[in-house]
Amino acid sequence: MSERLLPEPNWDAFFEYLPVVLERVDMVPSNLATALGHDRSTVSHWLSRRTRPSQESLQAMAKELREAFHTPLEMLDWMELAGWRPAEQDLRRWFAHWFAEHGELPRGPRLTDQRYFLRPAERMVGREEELALVRGWLTSAEGFRRPAVKVLVVGGMAGVGKTTLARAIGEDPLIEAYFRDGVLWAQVGQQPDPRYWMQEWASLLGWIPRSVESAKRYLSRFLADEERRVLLILDDVWPGTPFEPLISLAGPQCRVLITSQVLTIAELYERSRLLHLGLPNHEEAVAMARGLLPPEMDTKEQARWLPILGEIVEAVGRLPVAIRVAVAVALLEGPERVLGYLRAKEDVAPPPRPERVLRLEVAGPDPRCSKARAAFEAGYEALEEEDRRRFRALGNLPTGASFGVKVLAVLWEEDAERAEAAAQRLVRRSLLGRVGANRYTLHTLLHDFAAALAEEAGERDVKGKWMGRVAVALVGKLHWWRPVVPRVWTGPKPFSREWWVQGKEELFRDVPKLILPRQREAEGISVETWATGKTLLQHLDRYTFLCVPETFLLAILLLVDFFSNELPSKAMDRILFLGITLVLLTLWALVIRLMDLHRLHHLPRGILEER
Repeated sequence: MSERLLPEPNWDAFFEYLPVVLERVDMVPSNLATALGHDRSTVSHWLSRRTRPSQESLQAMAKELREAFHTPLEMLDWMELAGWRPAEQDLRRWFAHWFAEHGELPRGPRLTDQRYFLRPAERMVGREEELALVRGWLTSAEGFRRPAVKVLVVGGMAGVGKTTLARAIGEDPLIEAYFRDGVLWAQVGQQPDPRYWMQEWASLLGWIPRSVESAKRYLSRFLADEERRVLLILDDVWPGTPFEPLISLAGPQCRVLITSQVLTIAELYERSRLLHLGLPNHEEAVAMARGLLPPEMDTKEQARWLPILGEIVEAVGRLPVAIRVAVAVALLEGPERVLGYLRAKEDVAPPPRPERVLRLEVAGPDPRCSKARAAFEAGYEALEEEDRRRFRALGNLPTGASFGVKVLAVLWEEDAERAEAAAQRLVRRSLLGRVGANRYTLHTLLHDFAAALAEEAGERDVKGKWMGRVAVALVGKLHWWRPVVPRVWTGPKPFSREWWVQGKEELFRDVPKLILPRQREAEGISVETWATGKTLLQHLDRYTFLCVPETFLLAILLLVDFFSNELPSKAMDRILFLGITLVLLTLWALVIRLMDLHRLHHLPRGILEER
């Protein structure tokens, strides 16, 4: 960690811990002064905060006091309070036994290791003050291994750039160096699944969880270690949702960064800070828009665009997501057309629409944000009729999920090649975002806009018929007599004692987790997994609906057979045989669908998406 990647020094905390270090090696300040070759007054001035030790003095101090530390991480945590870090070769020489056992200093997972479920990071333009403030809060300490801020909430209206700021923080070099054991991300949303993210985090930290409980136990032990320094980022948190289990995992040196549209979340925790992220000012908004211009555009052409960009950002209310759409459309269709459309919309009152279309007032109303819809409409109106139909269909997808070309082909009822070409056209207009090479996602506000358009056009797929088509395209036709979800078993040996215990645990915990929340959204998971799970639940409902009356009729037949002798015995036996067979077949179909749900719950990510 170079000097520029060190947090701000905290000399009070540094010298507060010095007596503990001296006591471990049976030294007093006068002995320390002699060992360092200084006068006693020099060390006294350090302790009274009159002067500060130089880097040479800190290096000599680390060398003399190295026996007071059990691990190199303990020395690093103390020396970082002084804004200095020993060289790794010195640490290897001083703590040879520790390095012989552990090999090297820890380096945990970074956001670059989590690209699968993270959309590509948008270039951070402006927000330098907010970035520095958050960076300082997350790396500040009120004492040795005592964080000054435990929970940091970045609040603001939808589309203002909270997620972009959180991504910039998570990929900041200082943050990556400070949180040596990793930076972990969770897309929470309004219907979170903490168990899913526990398994993801455990896998990223090197543990292969056999069950959710084993992942939770591993994370609790790992993060509870006072030497572990991990940053947990929870994106799009809403109060009243079960996100607390993720925060409760944070250990003594861990920090939690939350993004939310609800500002009062910060009041739930001690040692918390709130950053209310407002709209960028005019200069920052223009800088954001300028960063969207093609890099090959020459300086003279960029200068010609500057006044145009200034007018565009004000016309869309300086909302970052609206700026991206408006600039993208202006580059493709011409600025005059976009500006003319936006000017025409300024004097027109917005029509009544569902509240979900633009959820902008949760973190504080701002009348300028109503202009964002005009930017979306400008991008929508610039599309061809077929592309408009495709964009409206995206409103049927769950919010917060990623999806591949196969899902788009099924949703748009066309072949994969045409679907991919259409997706590229929407990406160029910033109406669709990319996740990795061949996957896409839709911003929350754009999803709500597409859903409102689909509802106005009468194209909302309320029954979710597209989900069944996606499931068939991924796993084939759902036959009632055999499972269709691929099996990838990483658990204990089949039919062993542990296998039966885990099976009972999964039956009563995992399967109900999938069955009960009928309206579960897809934050953090793919549309492929979500649509397949919903289709399996629909089949489960169907078989359950058949099984109940069949069992009831079978019970009546048994009672009739027991109390009545009017029917011939052979005929009654045949009827009972058919009834029992029908009930058993239906029960078998139920078991098959439960097996599919169980497999889907434990399926490694990427299996369905890559099919």
